[in-house]
Amino acid sequence: MRLEEKLAALRREHKMTQAELAEALDVSRQAVSKWERGIASPSMENLVCMGRLFGVPVEQLVDESLALQKKPVEMAAVAEPPTQPERRGLRAAMAIALAACLLLSAIASVITIGSAIAKDSKQPHNGITWLDDLDTENIPLPEVQDWTDATTSVKP
Repeated sequence: MRLEEKLAALRREHKMTQAELAEALDVSRQAVSKWERGIASPSMENLVCMGRLFGVPVEQLVDESLALQKKPVEMAAVAEPPTQPERRGLRAAMAIALAACLLLSAIASVITIGSAIAKDSKQPHNGITWLDDLDTENIPLPEVQDWTDATTSVKP
């Protein structure tokens, strides 16, 4: 039995509509319809939630060679799938964690680049002395020669 057939059979057995299953899984009714028609496949998270909801191991859902075997499980013992607010909270927490990682990465990059620039400014620049690097107050000046005597011209 294929996955889409198993999903439709389990949903009907539990007297659920596609809309009710979709609401329990926090997906659209169209998604459930596509799963049952074999157009799309549910995510692993949704498969796990359906397995818990219907009391069926995930392996029985996805393995076509295994037939559905109902476990004698009381509905109270089956873990309920996460509710819509719980999923939203999880998504928000993951988004915040991602933003924090990106922010820390950007800060680390700025610090690394800044320290490289500071280190580079203390190093000689390939033997070139820049005007900003010179201590212009303590430069010894050569003595100025008097060129006033060199007024005679040289004739060829």
